[in-house]
Amino acid sequence: MGAVDSRHKIRSIVQRPPSQGGDLSKVDTDALVECAHDSKERWWIRAAVIRELGRRLGEEELSPLEQVLKNRAESPSVRIPALKSMCAVVGDESEARSALIAWLQAQLGIEGGYGFAEQVLAARAGLGDVSVALELTILASDAWTHRRTCALDALQALAERVGETAI
Repeated sequence: MGAVDSRHKIRSIVQRPPSQGGDLSKVDTDALVECAHDSKERWWIRAAVIRELGRRLGEEELSPLEQVLKNRAESPSVRIPALKSMCAVVGDESEARSALIAWLQAQLGIEGGYGFAEQVLAARAGLGDVSVALELTILASDAWTHRRTCALDALQALAERVGETAI
């Protein structure tokens, strides 16, 4: 199957719910990686492809997701799924986890687009980075409900991960 055929197949699958054949699991990984990196492709197709790559790739194979995540020119609509996918894949005591936490900590105060900063804090909490507790506590009193909810959910995830006494 050629690149054009693969892309057409990806687009048609993403537009269908799983009950109607909308399953990317049968698409070649290389075609998914190519689509994930194609900035001309629609964001919602890329986001679905990135989520599928997150289910497929192992911790040693996270480079395609990392490239999307760290590309500041990308929309947060594709960077956030890359972030969530990477967080789901890295192991508890792995080098990849430590590197991801360090990168996330370095993002404090850097503009990443709508909703990205909150998701960075939430990711740090989900990975068990207790140093994020203060930022989340401050964000939990934000006037905007979506930001406040994200912070409260992240604090809950952090407490479940490391225990309330560690925070």
